[in-house]
Amino acid sequence: MMKRLALPLCGLLLASPSVGAAEELSEYILDPNYVTASRYEKKDLDIPASTQVFTQEDLQAMNAKSVMEVLAHIPGFSVSESPSGNGSPGIRGITGHLSILINGIPLSTESYYQMGTLSMGGIERIEVVKGGSAVLYGSRASVGVVNIITKKGGASSLAVGVGNHSQKAVSGNFSSEGLSLSLDWYHTKDAGLVYDSSTQYYRKFLKRRSLMMQYEPNEHWNFMYLYNDKANLCTRFVKATGKEDSPWRNDTRYTMLQGTYKADDLRLTAYYQDRTWDSHLGPRHNTDKGKHYGIDVVNQWHFKGTNLTVGGRYEAIRAAQLSPGRGWNDRNRNHGSLYFMTETPVAERTTVLVGAREVFTGDSGNAFCPQVQVLQKLSDKESVYLNVNKSLLEPALSQRYGYMSTTTTPNPDLKPEIGWMYEVGWKRSVNDHGLVKVGLYHMKIDDRISTRRLADGTSQYYNVASYKNTGVEVSYEWAVPKGLSYGVGFSYGDPQAQTSSTSPWARTDQRLGAHGEVRYTMGKTSVNLFANYASQRYNSDVTGSLLSVDMNVRYQMTAQDELSLKVSNLLNRSDFRATGSAVLPERNILLTYERSF
Repeated sequence: MMKRLALPLCGLLLASPSVGAAEELSEYILDPNYVTASRYEKKDLDIPASTQVFTQEDLQAMNAKSVMEVLAHIPGFSVSESPSGNGSPGIRGITGHLSILINGIPLSTESYYQMGTLSMGGIERIEVVKGGSAVLYGSRASVGVVNIITKKGGASSLAVGVGNHSQKAVSGNFSSEGLSLSLDWYHTKDAGLVYDSSTQYYRKFLKRRSLMMQYEPNEHWNFMYLYNDKANLCTRFVKATGKEDSPWRNDTRYTMLQGTYKADDLRLTAYYQDRTWDSHLGPRHNTDKGKHYGIDVVNQWHFKGTNLTVGGRYEAIRAAQLSPGRGWNDRNRNHGSLYFMTETPVAERTTVLVGAREVFTGDSGNAFCPQVQVLQKLSDKESVYLNVNKSLLEPALSQRYGYMSTTTTPNPDLKPEIGWMYEVGWKRSVNDHGLVKVGLYHMKIDDRISTRRLADGTSQYYNVASYKNTGVEVSYEWAVPKGLSYGVGFSYGDPQAQTSSTSPWARTDQRLGAHGEVRYTMGKTSVNLFANYASQRYNSDVTGSLLSVDMNVRYQMTAQDELSLKVSNLLNRSDFRATGSAVLPERNILLTYERSF
């Protein structure tokens, strides 16, 4: 994404709300530093993978209210939303194979994370890596990684927003002597139609709360506490009967604790996660609880031109599920892994990276995942790369041992999904103001977990499916002087799935995706437009095109006071999202006043 640097006279970022924020921008420059892809900071041109970073400036320009909003602006990503407000990000045509991290630690290996409730005010940057990253980040990093890096320190601020659909929002950030606090509260009701298949859902209300606290007593230690919850109520209208059915309510709560020690190239993190999900659909009540705790350690050594990264992780998962008439079902899993990655220059401009990860899972055995990468620097501003890696996705505990529903039963004999990813790419920096990237990829995943109909009419989970996709992704970002910047991105693929070894291959998601953004700053006012387009989509629910346009206007009244107007779904289109049957939310407008201290 586009990064802003240099302000006249003061040398501060335009996005800094305390000093110089009202000054006119004189120069833009792209920030070359990344972290996620290698676990250590490197320049984008030196990383043999497709990467993208959203800085504070980018997030402020979007005025994004959730991480899901941010991911929707990436070529190759698709975002769906259920009536309960839960979002499922997909990448390169497939969901469930994307690892979501906070400071390098998975939010949950069981996919019970709630990105829509995470406080955006507490996020410093969001780093995205496309392609397999299972060696460095383990299961669920089969096709991509999203690393959310939390904010440490910064200016204090308080923001209040109001909008249509009874929207109300309050957020604040406070910092003092190594302690930082971020909080968010959001409420909306009568949001209109959010789902349309055989059944229509109308959202009656959606409430989100988030609290993030960090304490950094010195350069070696960092402690983080995260809490968020969400409550959602929908009314269901059945087309066949023309009557309103029982309401559907979902409540989620999530807590995360992290303690990190850093010394030179050593990083050690201990963490704990606690989640609760409650679903009420008429008289039926389902509850799912889980606790995750573990330790993650990584260190890097340097000798004779070679960088060696070695790490490991241990995690214990304790889960329980309550279903109507069946009582509580407890299930546990112990998970461990060891990995290494070597980076060796073999010629003046050629670097080879070789790594592997051994995964130990108590209920599904061991798995070995290798990776080979080659980086060829054509010049100081241009590079090409090759990336080949094996990945795995372990079955969720609920798929092995849970109740799930009255019509779908678990299978304790499920095996991990195994895949291979191949990618070649080209990157070029243009005069420090432009960056162009091209990536070609092919992926194949076998033993996909799907359901198969049994003789009694119910379904059960089995390793019966396969998935493949071949595609290309192109992005171009340009930031010129005098306040104008823009970016475009395209993705084209052929995502196909096979429900069994004898069934034909069928399209599963969009073939064509496009993204465009324009930012213009003049004096105290900045206007930001973001557009996403998807077409050639074929699955059970979606066949049409998608066009989503958002706008955010910011006005810096004083050095401490800012007014912003965010319009989501500017064209008020009712297009279906990429997967599922969820439609774009109705046009909504949010006016926010922010005061910095």
